[in-house]
Formats: sequence, structure tokens, C-alpha cells
Amino acid sequence: MLRGEAATVTSHPQRLESGETRQRQIHLPPARQQQLVDHYKAGATQRELAREYGIHRTTVSSILDRHGAERRCGLHPDLVDEAVMRYEEGQSLATIGRALGADPGTVKARLVERGVAMRDTHGRSR
Repeated sequence: MLRGEAATVTSHPQRLESGETRQRQIHLPPARQQQLVDHYKAGATQRELAREYGIHRTTVSSILDRHGAERRCGLHPDLVDEAVMRYEEGQSLATIGRALGADPGTVKARLVERGVAMRDTHGRSR
């Protein structure tokens, strides 16, 4: 995790009226934001960047948007054929997602776009 000199962290978490504590806010300076964008363009995923920089994935997404970075689909188009094959062989959406580096929901969306018939959670055709 890249913190310390590389990022500004609020010194204390906020307390809500309910007594809960909110997460500390981490602010990346412009140079670190640009480095994050460069890593994304080099192929790093948003989840990898969130973990590496110690920020939330939606913060990574916001930084990429602010810098005009072209966003990648969660499942590369070249991998959709492989996802279809794996699903038709009986693999679960979660297994396919782990193998191909995509969220299971994204895998499902790409399969539905291809007209693949979905199974229920017990593996039965719907």
C-alpha cells in the first residue's frame, strides 16, 4: 500500500451521530493520480490499483474519469469466446470470472449479450 509521503490521510476518522466511525479519507496528490492513470493504461485493473494505492475502487474509477482515461470493459472482448466455452462446459460464473480476471456479473452480462442460456444456481437450465 502506498501511503505516507505519497498520500494525505485525514488524521482522525469522522464520528457519526450513531456512534459509528467513518473510514479515513485518503487523498492522492496530482502526481500520484497521474501515476495511477499510467499504471491503468499499462494494464493494471481497478481492483489492483485500489489495493496498491490503499484507496477504494470507486475512487480509482473517479480518478480515471477525471483524467479522461479510456475505461476498459471488465472482460476483454478476446476472452468472451473462452468464457462462453467454459460456461457451456459447466463452470460457474464465479470460476470463470476468477480465471479471466473479471467480475462474475460482468461475465454473465457478456454471456447474455452472446445469447447463452443461463443456468440457475443448481446448474439447471432456465
